Amino acid sequence: MSIRVFDIDSIHNNWDSKVKLAQYQQQSNLKKWVTTHSLTLLHRTHWYHGTALVVVADNVLRRGVISLFHDHVTAGHPRITKTLQLLLQYYWWPNMKTFVTKYIRGCTTCQMTKVNTCPNHPPLFPILPTENAQPFKTIAMDFITKLPQSGGYDTILTIMDTNCSKVSIFIPCHDVTDYPLTYIIFLSTLILDSGPFLPSLT
Repeated sequence: MSIRVFDIDSIHNNWDSKVKLAQYQQQSNLKKWVTTHSLTLLHRTHWYHGTALVVVADNVLRRGVISLFHDHVTAGHPRITKTLQLLLQYYWWPNMKTFVTKYIRGCTTCQMTKVNTCPNHPPLFPILPTENAQPFKTIAMDFITKLPQSGGYDTILTIMDTNCSKVSIFIPCHDVTDYPLTYIIFLSTLILDSGPFLPSLT
């Protein structure tokens, strides 16, 4: 088994090198930012905003340094404010907060684990009984199939009075039960269980 050791300093240095190389290529744009954003030139080679290295207008480069403080295994996908706090210690560019916010809002991992603080509550549509409803005049039937055999049966026929009493009846039967047999089981069960309270079904 191999063990991977993450050297965060070497990763930082790699991105620092890329940022510094990009600065060489965009000196004219950086000089336009000097007065507006109070940039300083250190060692006559690279531009800084305070102690943070200035990242030029390169979206790939900017996404790369953000991923170092957000997506990397040592970062743990912090939120927008925390990511900005970590990032500003090392890198800076104009309108940085807007760029970081869009990046994190588009992060798949963050969206998958985000807690929904305003969940939707769909309306309920209860089945209300009709006036003067009789028991088992309106019913719902369904099969619960592929059950372990018990007493020679592997299926349960459920019959529910949906209009009056909401009573449910569970009848053991077989998975191969057809519609005519289902009707016979239904009638015989209701006659035995409901007796004189059963309305005319024919």
